[in-house]
Amino acid sequence: MRTRGMLAGLGLVVAFGATGCAFQKPSLKFKSVQVQDIDLEGTTLNVVYTLKNPNPIGLNLASVAYALEVEGHQVVSGKPPKGLSVRQRANTDLAFPARIKFSAIMPAVQVFLTKDKANYRASGEIGLKTPIGVVKLPLSYAAAFDVPKIPDFKFQTPAIQNISLTGARIIFPIKITNKNSFPLPLKGFAAAFS
Repeated sequence: MRTRGMLAGLGLVVAFGATGCAFQKPSLKFKSVQVQDIDLEGTTLNVVYTLKNPNPIGLNLASVAYALEVEGHQVVSGKPPKGLSVRQRANTDLAFPARIKFSAIMPAVQVFLTKDKANYRASGEIGLKTPIGVVKLPLSYAAAFDVPKIPDFKFQTPAIQNISLTGARIIFPIKITNKNSFPLPLKGFAAAFS
């Protein structure tokens, strides 16, 4: 089995030599950071890199080492699936999803209470299977994202809508002000009075 793999690798090297092509190292370039989801518990970011394969053969992802730090504290991160294929002479976007739970980065909570933006840094490397072995490409990017703020809740003047001998219906209007540059989902609101 091992001999078969070595022969296949040797065949690719010979094919490259016969066509006058030399293997070119693929390049990895930062493309964007996309906020996939945000709520009061945390945010999910997709850090996207473009992998350029200038070679006449496709490549496969062999390994991924990835870390995401927010305000200097490492948070849980994700990775693309192993075995991802990169087409020949093509660009492939790799998305590295990371769910950041604000409670997991309590040491940086001061930043979230006092600042409008938080700094993050993505780092690591990916390994690509190639005819010349596994080629490692570094990942590195740093920027900032908007920190979600708790909305303001203000009670407005109550209004009596209906009154009878057995009860009353009173409306308590609440003004909710979102202090963020993005919408916050309102999943529900409940209150009780006694």
